[in-house]
Amino acid sequence: MNKGSGESDRAFRESLRKAYQIRAKLFVDELRKRSVEPLIAYLDQQSTSELPWNLGELGITRSAFQKVQKAGVNPHVVFCHPQNLAGNKKLIDYFRNLASLSRKGLSQILSGVTRHTRETERCRLLSSSTQVL
Repeated sequence: MNKGSGESDRAFRESLRKAYQIRAKLFVDELRKRSVEPLIAYLDQQSTSELPWNLGELGITRSAFQKVQKAGVNPHVVFCHPQNLAGNKKLIDYFRNLASLSRKGLSQILSGVTRHTRETERCRLLSSSTQVL
C-alpha cells in the first residue's frame, strides 16, 4: 500500500464519520421535534406481560425477542404491538423512526392492506425492521 492510499483511506473514513454524525444529529433532532419523551413515558407505563406476544404474527423472531429481554429492555419499547398502537396512535411515528422507515415508505408498503389487518401488518413491518440487533 502506498502512502497516498493510506491518506485517502483516512480522509474517506473521516468523511464517513462526519456524514454519520450529521445523520445521527438529524435523527435525534427529529425525535425531539416529535416529542418522543412522552411516548417513551407512555410505553414505560405499559406492561409487556399483559400483551399477547404472538411473535410469528408480529414478525418478531424468538432470538430478537430474547436478546431484548436479556438486555433488560421491555420488548414493547422495541417491538410494535397492536394493543399499544390502539392506546396511542402517536406511537406509529416512534416505531417508524426506530425502523428507519419514512412515513411515505410505510404508507406505500401498507397500501392495499385491509383495514381489518392494517395494525397487525403495520406492527409486523415495523418490528421486523428493528431486528437487526
